[in-house]
Amino acid sequence: MLFMIAVHRTSNKKRSTILGFRLLDLGAWKTMDVSKEDVINGIASGRVRIENLSVVKGRIVERGNCMSRYPVIINGNLVPSRIVTIVGKQDMSFMGAMFGDKATVVDGAANMSLMHADDINRYEQYITNLYLLTNKSPLATFQINESAVPEYTV
Repeated sequence: MLFMIAVHRTSNKKRSTILGFRLLDLGAWKTMDVSKEDVINGIASGRVRIENLSVVKGRIVERGNCMSRYPVIINGNLVPSRIVTIVGKQDMSFMGAMFGDKATVVDGAANMSLMHADDINRYEQYITNLYLLTNKSPLATFQINESAVPEYTV
């Protein structure tokens, strides 16, 4: 399973040109930096599925329509931020009933953490893909403050 976790841009301005993406392969736990064109071609041909990206009319679209929320990489350097992407939920079954569920989150460098909703709020982490918390998602039980939605935070 692949997730986009950061965006290569020409600058950290909101409407700057997108050059490519940092992808995380959850199975191998490896990151890869891929050009925008390669992502478009891979998704459009059906060879690649990226959980939070799609191609519509030849353009890359972030599933929640919030590409500007993702960490930014400029000239190969990740701009420091408190932005994380939800990539899963820890299966806690009995433990979850006692202590609450945890989301698996990663930053733009693929550093992983397991966090309760309270942790995300307490440490002021900004979440790129809040749409995962809708009622149709297994993460719907998470209660995140609206402040966890950054405007453009890089």
